[in-house]
Amino acid sequence: MKSLKYCLLLTLCIISLMLCGCKDKSLPQPMIERDIYNTGGSLTFVYDRDSHTATFGGDGEVIQYYKQDITKGWNKEGNRIGLQILLPNVKEYRSGQAKLDGKKLLPNEYVVSNDGKSQVAQFYLLVEEGRDVYNLEVTWEDGKDLQYYTIRIKDGTIFMKEEDLTK
Repeated sequence: MKSLKYCLLLTLCIISLMLCGCKDKSLPQPMIERDIYNTGGSLTFVYDRDSHTATFGGDGEVIQYYKQDITKGWNKEGNRIGLQILLPNVKEYRSGQAKLDGKKLLPNEYVVSNDGKSQVAQFYLLVEEGRDVYNLEVTWEDGKDLQYYTIRIKDGTIFMKEEDLTK
């Protein structure tokens, strides 16, 4: 009888330790918005909260071409679109990471700013003609669940060329 009590007590202790140690790894998935500078130009922007899909452009709309700009962290020139995501409540966003189509984005390829009220991640993605879907994966903090976003360029959108900058 005494060994049964010890066994039951030990089982309860193990279960309670397991329950205490299992923290929720999920965060609410914030929505994508246009960046405050409207990088990419005057483009139609639609965000679908259910599928986490951001759609840029439209028939005859033009995605701007940008030169390399080290001050902005743009090591390459090309067509860019800007988007921002309000971070969920995380303690250490610097431990997170982002990937575009499976390739890890470097710290200069996106910016997280904290204005004291909120934390915003800003992305200035290079996009190219002939490619209309990009997959963005974000972990806002180490140990938290991965969040997925889809970025689409709508059919009929025009990509400005470098030579159009000098006209």
